[in-house]
Amino acid sequence: MFNRSGLKFIRNEANISNLTTFHCVYPIQTSLFDNVNIDILFAYLLTDVARGIFEDNRREYGNGLQKFEPNDLNKAMMLDLTLLYKNTENEIMNLYIKYRETVLNQSPADSLLNSINEIFKSKYTQC
Repeated sequence: MFNRSGLKFIRNEANISNLTTFHCVYPIQTSLFDNVNIDILFAYLLTDVARGIFEDNRREYGNGLQKFEPNDLNKAMMLDLTLLYKNTENEIMNLYIKYRETVLNQSPADSLLNSINEIFKSKYTQC
């Protein structure tokens, strides 16, 4: 996947088939995702925290053209979302639900996304 504006995750809530335009992630309930709330995972994937971690595994070509191969994403590091306390998960969920509504109304509230990002930064950044 080539782009100039950074990695972007889009949740396929309509369950529409993808014809190779995008790389797909299928978080099925296996040992990797047994204890991870999928909504929390998608909230995380929208943040600058996730983007920064994934960008460590990208390739860059001329004029800032970035490329992510499926195996680049497979090798990327990931926060352990199971370490979040239930009250933190609830806070993220409330913000994510509100953010999703603003996206569906075609007026994304970046302040909500920034709040989610700040939660992840505060919970996983060592002082």
